[in-house]
Amino acid sequence: MSLYVRNQQCDMCKEVEKTLCRINVGKIDHMICYGCMAKLTADLVEFASMNCVDELEQMGVEIETKKKNT
Repeated sequence: MSLYVRNQQCDMCKEVEKTLCRINVGKIDHMICYGCMAKLTADLVEFASMNCVDELEQMGVEIETKKKNT
């Protein structure tokens, strides 16, 4: 869920007054801005593609990653 929250900072970059996503990890809610959410997502996808291949295969999921040439 995304929302704009005044006077609250992103848990990762600590910037305030940005549109934040609420992400739940375990029993803890984290408020993260979209820029940091994109970085976190890229890191999670890279981690999963290198470390969770067998588990993902059992779920019938395949992750393909490639970096954009700029």
